Amino acid sequence: MLTKKDLQQIGGVVDERFDKKLDEKLEPIKKTLKKINKKLDTAIKVFDRDFNYHHRRLNQLEEKAGVEPPAFLVKAN
Repeated sequence: MLTKKDLQQIGGVVDERFDKKLDEKLEPIKKTLKKINKKLDTAIKVFDRDFNYHHRRLNQLEEKAGVEPPAFLVKAN
């Protein structure tokens, strides 16, 4: 008859095998998510850079035309 200690050892072996198989299955998903995260970071940086450029350009055009920017675009001090 199996004792409690024997059952715990068997359970430990089963858990280790399950964890190993799970890690093997999750590894490609983790790699894909890391790639997606890097691409998203790059896209956000490009968007921020372009947005800042367009905002500066808009300010220059407003100054040149002598137009006041809309109140919601003016930063509160």
